[in-house]
Amino acid sequence: MSENKNPNIINQEIDHSQDEIIAQIKEVLAKLATFIQRDGGDISFQGWDPSTGTVYVALTGACQGCMYIDTTLYDGVEAILQEEIPGVNAVREIGGQASL
Repeated sequence: MSENKNPNIINQEIDHSQDEIIAQIKEVLAKLATFIQRDGGDISFQGWDPSTGTVYVALTGACQGCMYIDTTLYDGVEAILQEEIPGVNAVREIGGQASL
């Protein structure tokens, strides 16, 4: 999974106190990516905002334009990250395909 260099992502400064939670987020996303890839899509970590507990991801491939993108993102990815990692409150998609 590649990291985004997008300047619009909140809190891009390197904060090494967040390294552990970012590693946990990436680990969970890597596991979820295998399932998303089965349907021709992919998910990648783009950023983490510890002040809001928001994880930023990009959904690519078949995910773009898919009518189930909101279900995948919010009922799947967000719910699992919230369950697995204390402090995660939300997941937002950088590409803007998912609705809020």
